[in-house]
Amino acid sequence: MSQTRIIGLGLVVAFWILAPAHGVFPALLFDGVMLNSGISGESLAGAAHYEFGGHFGNGLYRYADGSLLAGGGPGELMRYSKEGRVLARYGLSEGGQLHGRVCRIGNLLCFIVARPNRYGLAKLLLDANDGDAATAIPFAGDLLQWNSHLCADPLSADEMIVAVNRDQAAPQVLAVNPTSGQARLLFIADRMKLVGPLAFDGKFLCANYQAEGRSWIGRLHLDGTPAAGGRWPVEQYWASMNGNVCLAENALFTLAYHGTVGRYTLDGEGAPGRVGEHSEVLGAPGQVVVEGNKVFAAGSPNRCLLEGELRDGQLHWQRLFGGVAAYGLAVDSSSRLHFVWTDPGQRIYSFWGALSMGAACDTPPPATVGSIYQYASGLTLVGERAYLLGRVNPPFTNAAPKPGSKVYCVVGDAKQFAAEPPDNGFSDPEGIAAFAYPGERSFLYVADTGNNAVKRMPAFESADNRSVPVSMQLTANGSFVVLDGPVGIAFDDAGNLYVAEKQRVSRFVRQVAPKFSRDWSITGAGKGTFQRLSSVAVSNNDMFVVDHDAHCLHRFRLSGETVETYGRVGVAGNAPAELSSPTAVAARGRFVYVADTGNFRILRLRIRDNLPPVR
Repeated sequence: MSQTRIIGLGLVVAFWILAPAHGVFPALLFDGVMLNSGISGESLAGAAHYEFGGHFGNGLYRYADGSLLAGGGPGELMRYSKEGRVLARYGLSEGGQLHGRVCRIGNLLCFIVARPNRYGLAKLLLDANDGDAATAIPFAGDLLQWNSHLCADPLSADEMIVAVNRDQAAPQVLAVNPTSGQARLLFIADRMKLVGPLAFDGKFLCANYQAEGRSWIGRLHLDGTPAAGGRWPVEQYWASMNGNVCLAENALFTLAYHGTVGRYTLDGEGAPGRVGEHSEVLGAPGQVVVEGNKVFAAGSPNRCLLEGELRDGQLHWQRLFGGVAAYGLAVDSSSRLHFVWTDPGQRIYSFWGALSMGAACDTPPPATVGSIYQYASGLTLVGERAYLLGRVNPPFTNAAPKPGSKVYCVVGDAKQFAAEPPDNGFSDPEGIAAFAYPGERSFLYVADTGNNAVKRMPAFESADNRSVPVSMQLTANGSFVVLDGPVGIAFDDAGNLYVAEKQRVSRFVRQVAPKFSRDWSITGAGKGTFQRLSSVAVSNNDMFVVDHDAHCLHRFRLSGETVETYGRVGVAGNAPAELSSPTAVAARGRFVYVADTGNFRILRLRIRDNLPPVR
C-alpha cells in the first residue's frame, strides 16, 4: 500500500491505493517482475526496476542519497531508492506527464508538466534532509506551449531558465523565479529553433538548436548570440526534438534519438564526437545525467534506464533497467529466459537478450545484445540456437498483411547472427515453435498470420542450408481446417500441436508429417469467449493462452478444460495481479512467464497443481 500525492490546481489531495484482486485465482501466484516494474516487489534477477513515462522524455534528478526522481506513467512522478524500490509517488493533475529536465532551486524541485494542449510549470518542496515535505501547486500555467524546455542548471540562487517555443514563432528564453512565479525575458531566439533541454555552465547557455539550415550543439551568451568557437555542427538526428544536454567534467554531453551520446569539450579545442556505442534500446530521446564517470540515460516511451561508465574517453553501457515491451519469450533448459522486443522510435530495430534466473546472475542483459531491421514477433530455441521472427508491419495493427517477413537465426549467447536469410515466404507471422520427433531433425513451425497458414521448415544453421517452408495439412473429420489468423504455436511432450488463432485454440495430433488431425478446439475460457489471442505455451499438463485484447492469461488442461484466469478480463491494469495487452507467454516446469507488453514488463507466475477445472 503506497501513498500518492496529487500536484495540481491549488489542491493537495491524499489517498491510498490498494492493489485490486478482481479476477485473481489462488493457483497462479505473482512471483516477481523482471525488467521493469511500477510496483514494489523483488525483481526476479535482484536488479533495480523502474517505470519511466513522460512526454517526449523523462526528467531525472538524483538526490544526495542516490535515490532518483523521474516521470512515472501518465499522471504521476516516482521517487526510487538506488536499489529500485518505490519510495514515493506524486500525482500530476489532469493526467499530466513530466516533460524534460528537473531543476533544483533551493529546496524546490521544478519541472514542466505536459497536459493535452497545455503546458505548465510545477514544483516539489523538499525538507532540510532532501525528504519530500509537501507538494506545491503548478505556477505560471499560461507561460508555456508545446515543446518548451527547462534548464536543469539554475541561473542563480532564485531563478531558473525556461525556453518557450511558441508554435512557429521565435523561441523566448526566460528567467523564472519559482517562488514568486515571476518571469523576465533574457532574449528572443529569432534566428534559431531550440530543439531540446538546456544546460548552463555559469556563464553560457548550452543547447542543441537549428540555425542556418542545419543543426548545432553549442554555447550561447545570455543575449542569444553564439559564443566564439563554441558550437559544432551535428548529424540531423543528433539534434532532433528533445535531444538533451548535460554538463560534466568541462564537457557537454548530449543524448538524442536511439541513445546516441555525444561529448564536446568546452575549451573549443577538443574534437567532438560520439562516446562509445549508441544504444537504440532507449527509443525516443530521454534524459542524460553524468556524475563523475557514471552516466545515466532514461528513454521514453520505452520507460527504461541505462547505466554506463566513462573509461578512457569512451562510454560503456553496463546495465539496462526496464523498457522491455517484449513480443517473444522462450525458456531454455537452464531456466534462462530469452526475449525479443522492438524499439518504437522512428527507426525500426528489434533486439534480443537473455536473463538468468539463478543467484549467479543478478543484473539484466546488456543494453543492446543484437538487432534486426524488422519488427520482432516471436522466438523459439533449438539447443544453442535461437530463432526469431521479423515482420514488416508492427504486431497488433490493422494494417494489411505484407510479404517480406523473415526467420533469423542467432547463435551462442545471442550476440551475433548465424544467418540472415532472404524472404521466407511469410506474411507478418506472429508465432514460432520448434520440435523434433524421435529419429528426426528439428523443424521450425511458423504461424503465418497474414497467409492464414501454419508452415514448417528445417531448423537451419546458415543461409546455405535453409529450405523453403511448407504449409501444414491440418484436417478435421477428413476436411481441411481453415485457419483465421494463426498467432501462436506450441507442442506438448507427446508431439501434439497446439495452434492459437485470433479467437480459437485447437489441438492437432500428428498423422504423417506434415499432416495433422484436429483433436479438439475451444473458443473461450469457461463461459467467456476469446477476444484477440496472441500466444500459446504448454508445460507438463497445462496449456497457457494470453488474450491481448482481454488483458488476461488463461490456463487450461491439455484436454481443453478451463482451470483458471489471471488478470481482470477486459480491464487493463498495472498492479501485480493485472495485465495490459500481453503479447507472449512461455512456460517451463513450475513457472509461466508473460510479456506484459502494455506495462513494459515481464511477469513470472508460479504454477500450483491439483486445481479442479472450472465447470
